[in-house]
Amino acid sequence: MVMAVQSATEDSEIAVENHLSRYNTHPTSNNVKRICPDKIPTPTVELEFRSGFVTALLDSQAQKSYVSPTIAHTHGKPQYGQPTHVRMADGHTTLTSGTAGFEARIGDLTVNFTAAILENLYCDMLLGHDFLVNNEVTWDYTTS
Repeated sequence: MVMAVQSATEDSEIAVENHLSRYNTHPTSNNVKRICPDKIPTPTVELEFRSGFVTALLDSQAQKSYVSPTIAHTHGKPQYGQPTHVRMADGHTTLTSGTAGFEARIGDLTVNFTAAILENLYCDMLLGHDFLVNNEVTWDYTTS
């Protein structure tokens, strides 16, 4: 079981701080406008690789997991294949440039997974429905 909880910030206006490293500079669409990005809860988990740590966004609405090319090369084993068309949440489509395999630790738990390599991903790694189901992730909103 994997549980991701973000703590509240000291600023009473912001309930949950967005900890993703590139959420302001790499939006999903070129014409998207972010109104209050820090007020949107962002469930994340920190993955430990042999070569360092990566904070990954958990997205139950994404069918598959995705990773930026930099993270794929730094922490994974890239396996280039046929580019695949992917429809993003805002409706536009883009192409992947292969997949990468990963082995990481979340606390005492070791997880193995595959993610599609996606240029211009707005975060370093997005763990989708495939990861959540394969690792039996449950959401617990009652604990802090």
